[in-house]
Amino acid sequence: QGRARNNLGSLEVGNGRLAEACNHYEQALLLSRRGSDRRMESGVLGNLGMLHADMGKSEQARRYYEAALRVAQEVGDRKVEGNTLCNIGLFFSSG
Repeated sequence: QGRARNNLGSLEVGNGRLAEACNHYEQALLLSRRGSDRRMESGVLGNLGMLHADMGKSEQARRYYEAALRVAQEVGDRKVEGNTLCNIGLFFSSG
């Protein structure tokens, strides 16, 4: 169910419905934490970082990116770690 919510969030971003996307991502984050799915948690945190960056909410975006990176490193998810580092670089180069 958490993965479905994460996917719905991505669809909403694509449709320009950012508030709805945020709701889906937050639900996915809650479900990933409830189910102790740390890999999904790191991916959802990264999605929330990108979403908040797109919404111009820099401080929230930075916090989500940092949390995504921390969790990815804790669980050894090199793919999410690399994606997050890339997104952090893009975030700081555009600001």
